[in-house]
Amino acid sequence: MSETLPVYALPSGTGQLPHSALLEWPGLTAEQIAVYVQIARELGFCLNTLPPTLTPRQTAVVLDVSEGTLEQWRCVSAELRPNCPVLPFQKTGRSVRYPVWEVAKFIRLHTFVRSGQRLEGVCA
Repeated sequence: MSETLPVYALPSGTGQLPHSALLEWPGLTAEQIAVYVQIARELGFCLNTLPPTLTPRQTAVVLDVSEGTLEQWRCVSAELRPNCPVLPFQKTGRSVRYPVWEVAKFIRLHTFVRSGQRLEGVCA
């Protein structure tokens, strides 16, 4: 009874990376790795070339929101709008970057299996 593992095609045309190779990433679950694969595919990267931080434009593409929405999320006060999503970012001068692991965590936190039942609660 051998279970066939899914294979993710890499956008660079360098071949395919079996799912079992992805599971070798230390400390990450299969569901977390799947989010990284999704982010890499949407931006046209393979997992080996996915940058550690994303620009606001790249983050907006991944989350399917506008760059203006990301700016509002960065600027809004937690006291004024407690239900506003919080997406951690790095800022150096005027340059804003989003760590890819924070974007992946944000996606998983805002993924639901059923209404009111988060994916994180099911898989954790």
